[in-house]
Amino acid sequence: MRESGEAIANFIGDGALFCCIVASDGVAIVAGDESGRVYFLRLEGIEPLT
Repeated sequence: MRESGEAIANFIGDGALFCCIVASDGVAIVAGDESGRVYFLRLEGIEPLT
């Protein structure tokens, strides 16, 4: 259950992360850092929420 608060992955950007959003599928993630970089991430081995 993902709502448990248990960490399932780590990500370290090039600078301090300012924002992060998880898509409604629970697999796609977009994060932005202090330099303006935007990261598009996808969790592997995780079943999408339906």
